[in-house]
This record gives sequence, structure tokens and C-alpha cells, in this order.
Amino acid sequence: MQYKKILIIADIEGSSGCFDYASASFMGKGWPRACLEMSLYINAIVVVLFDAGVRQVYVKYFHRTGYNLFPHHIDPRVILIQRYSKGPSPGTAPV
Repeated sequence: MQYKKILIIADIEGSSGCFDYASASFMGKGWPRACLEMSLYINAIVVVLFDAGVRQVYVKYFHRTGYNLFPHHIDPRVILIQRYSKGPSPGTAPV
């Protein structure tokens, strides 16, 4: 079966390059590297998906601050959904 659309939900905690609380905290020590590593990891996944024939990939950033992915390191074909969320940020919010 061929999937045409894929949704990836990403979060910095536990991602590649994020090893502690400071790395997950906006502007914390290690935060830029954690963001870069996560962005590169997400990009590697989407490239494989596009190469496999997926037509559309959405990446929703789950963290409340919403800006821990670096868009310039992610394939421009991706629809990137990231924005600041005031208050709780439910993972099932509409994309």
C-alpha cells in the first residue's frame, strides 16, 4: 500500500542532540545544537519518504514554543507547522 500523505509530530525532548533540560530549554546551553540535530534528523526522514513516493509530508512541531526546528535545514517540499502556543499545546490540535 502506498501512502500519499504523512504527518510527523516532532518534539525536542528525547530527540537527536537533546541530552538534558538545558538543551530542551529555549536559548539554554545546548539548545541551538539540539535544534540543529533535530532539524537534520527530521530532514533525513522526509527525504526518504519523498524518495519512496510520498507526495506530501507535514511536520507538526509539538513543543509549546513552536520554534525549535530550523526550517532552512528541512526540505522545502515539507509543510512545516510550527507556531507559538500560549498555554497548553495539545498534540491533537488541528494542523
